[in-house]
Amino acid sequence: MTDASLVKDKNGIYVSREGFGAISYPDAGNDECFDIEKDSFWFTHRNEVIKKLMTRYPHEGNFADIGGGNGYQADFIQRNFKDKEVFLIEPGYAGCLNATKYGVANVYNIPFQRFDFEGHQIGGIGLFDVVEHIENDVEFLREIAAACRPGTVVYMTVPAYKLLWSDADDYAGHYKRYNTPAIKSLAKKAGLGLLYSGYFMSYLPAPIFLARSLPYRFRGKRDFKVIAHESTGNHKSGAVSRMILKVFNATEIGLLDTVGRIPFGSSCLAIFKTGNR
Repeated sequence: MTDASLVKDKNGIYVSREGFGAISYPDAGNDECFDIEKDSFWFTHRNEVIKKLMTRYPHEGNFADIGGGNGYQADFIQRNFKDKEVFLIEPGYAGCLNATKYGVANVYNIPFQRFDFEGHQIGGIGLFDVVEHIENDVEFLREIAAACRPGTVVYMTVPAYKLLWSDADDYAGHYKRYNTPAIKSLAKKAGLGLLYSGYFMSYLPAPIFLARSLPYRFRGKRDFKVIAHESTGNHKSGAVSRMILKVFNATEIGLLDTVGRIPFGSSCLAIFKTGNR
């Protein structure tokens, strides 16, 4: 499919007249994130980690953020990598609409299969907390590789450790959590070259396990409204905790500069390269 088969709607968003299937993500998810992203230590730090690794493992050509939600990451990338044209590809219309508020220039409310990667000279792809929502992650990555030119660099973040599973994962529509051996296996099965794998948010596994995962094992699932309220609150921090979190996050960025990777954390980050088709 090319852009000729798409139309730009009244909000400046490229849409297709054809519908597409359901996605494994709560209906209100993008709007909930939009309310907290700018003030969230988690989203802010994830962006800085992504920037650090994108600088270390650069790509040629433009950038496509697949499943990029509200465009928070796409906006960050277009501001920090001004030589790249950035495209947001998001199946949820609410997320696309929020992305226009951030100022993302190229917003597509379509599945990635309908996007013209070759025509837009895409050489870098972001999958930021997307793959855990895909039941068949291997086939998903194979499809992306087939749609892109060889040598495309894929930057991926996913939640870490099956041990940390809770009803928050159920609510978010996750199928799995990952670790570095699982990412290595995923790369091999999908036919991708693995350039980097590691973790970040190293200070969160213990709190998540004690506050979410362990209680979940005893009480089971809670009402999703309770989980949504809790998730929103977890991204807010007071003045003292904000200062402490800044120190933790700065330490992690320093480790990426000196050691090169972080050995554990509540999130994984991996970088792949597509091969010859």
